[in-house]
Amino acid sequence: MSESCVSAASLASEKREPYFLTGPNYFESAKDALSMKQFSRNFLLLSMLTTCLVSAPISHASPEAVKKGVIYITESDLKWKPLPGMPEGAQIALITGDLSKPERYIFRLKLPDGYVIPSHWHTNDEETTVISGTFNMGIGDNINKSEAKVLNAGDFALVSGRVHHYVWSTGETIIQDEGMGPRDTIFVNPEELKKLFKNK
Repeated sequence: MSESCVSAASLASEKREPYFLTGPNYFESAKDALSMKQFSRNFLLLSMLTTCLVSAPISHASPEAVKKGVIYITESDLKWKPLPGMPEGAQIALITGDLSKPERYIFRLKLPDGYVIPSHWHTNDEETTVISGTFNMGIGDNINKSEAKVLNAGDFALVSGRVHHYVWSTGETIIQDEGMGPRDTIFVNPEELKKLFKNK
């Protein structure tokens, strides 16, 4: 493991706040990360991925691609489906894992230009890599686009469990999320999410 990877892992284990990796050996903690004491208890728990969706991977390798314990998945293997529990436009392709179980998972999200996911948190850490487009991430209970980190293709973000964050896309954007299940999504301000449904 490289020195930069080791330092990143050490930082992640010592602090409970987001980290952004936007270039070689560039690692910084996000400002204004919320402490545990600031969490409100009146959240709406909305599972973004229903049981029927996570019972099996959406994407899978063809039989001939499985050789000697290695699975190859190409872009054409991805099976995109609408993202449950969210306004129209977002799509998900599950690559590995079962999001309802305590195991590692990998999935990709495809977001249209200007797609917003209001402030929310997850029980477990979330590891996000931008595949294409521009992914904007802010920390806090309310959407404030003036205080966000701009992540471009190849950039990475590690958001610790229970940290409140919001995101939106600039141009069509694809991200890859990884983490340990079971995967959940708790919205801080459910009314913000309801407004997005009404605007669709």
